[in-house]
Amino acid sequence: MSKEQEQHQAMPAMGRAQKRKMYNQFGLLKKKNRSTEEGIELYDRMKQEGDDAHTAHVNRVQDSISDQTQGILDNVKETWKEIGYNTAEIKLLEEAWVMTTIKDKETYRSDKKEAKRLRTEANELKTTRLNANNNS
Repeated sequence: MSKEQEQHQAMPAMGRAQKRKMYNQFGLLKKKNRSTEEGIELYDRMKQEGDDAHTAHVNRVQDSISDQTQGILDNVKETWKEIGYNTAEIKLLEEAWVMTTIKDKETYRSDKKEAKRLRTEANELKTTRLNANNNS
C-alpha cells in the first residue's frame, strides 16, 4: 500500500460540526469572510486543494480500472491460446475485445461493427489454417 493510500485510510472523514470546531480552533472562521483579501486567498487555496485531491482520486480510479482491464485481457488471451488461436489471430481478437470493452458514445456502433468484422476475420484465419493443416 502506498503512503498516500495509508494517509487516506488513517484520516476518517469529519462531519460538518467537527470541521467547524477545528476551523474555529485555528481561527479560520474569522478569516472565512469572502469580502476580505485573506478570505479570498483562503477560498482560492481551499479550491485548489480540492481540485488537486479530485485529480489524484480520478487518476487512482483510472489506474485501478486500467489494471483490472489488463488482468482480464491477459486471462482472455490465455483462453484464446488454449482454444487454438495463434498470435496474429489473438492480436485481431484483442483489438476487437478492446473496442467492445472501452465504449465511446460517438463511435459505439461503428466500433461494434468493426469488432465483429475482426472476430470474423480471426475465426476465418483459424479455420483456413486448421483446414490447411488437415489437408496436408
